[in-house]
Amino acid sequence: MFATQLVGLGLMAAGVPPESALESANAVVPVAEAAPAAAPAPVVAPASAQPAPAQPAAADTTPIDDPWLPIHYPTVNLSTFLDRGEEWIGVSHAYSADPEDFLKVGAGIGEAIRASDKRVVLIASGSMSHRFWPLRLIPAHEASDPIHISTPEAREADLERIAWFQEGNHAAVIDSMPQYLRHAPEARFGHYLMMAAALGGREWTAKGRLFSDYENATGTSQVHVWFDRPEGGW
Repeated sequence: MFATQLVGLGLMAAGVPPESALESANAVVPVAEAAPAAAPAPVVAPASAQPAPAQPAAADTTPIDDPWLPIHYPTVNLSTFLDRGEEWIGVSHAYSADPEDFLKVGAGIGEAIRASDKRVVLIASGSMSHRFWPLRLIPAHEASDPIHISTPEAREADLERIAWFQEGNHAAVIDSMPQYLRHAPEARFGHYLMMAAALGGREWTAKGRLFSDYENATGTSQVHVWFDRPEGGW
């Protein structure tokens, strides 16, 4: 999971640390495919009744405000127990999209936030390399040690990108997506790409701070990274 703040992902202009991020007035939450859950959903900001006018090089999106399509996903479910009245907007993933599609959507999200008067936190929720061990082999790979990541190559690719996160080298992450897709990042890494594009894309240089160890979960990778607001602002 990646997070940053955008005033006006891990979130943008205000740069509050993760422990106080939920104090923000609104949150944009790029999440992966919805999954059923028993917990009640948080308050969701109403969708626009009509799609926004088409922009050059824009990606097609559809605003949905349907009470029969509630938002359920682990990150959003957890927010139910931490929520302080924030509004949430869920952004789903198109599993057939390419990195450039995610970057276009993220750029649009960034433009919309900057045009508003909202204090926003972006939470890009999803794994890095994301291949599970076959069912019969899972008992031998349940420990959190990264040695149990699905392949050594996937582990090295993850660690390379974590190092780039810590350096603020988001251009390297974006430009190497064709190589990284070989290791099946969750949802084609759309969660990160949308957040990165909202914050400047290849020009974004915020350095990441790890708020967890890099760990295995039955072959998939798990890590939490927070990106602080640079001293010069967004």
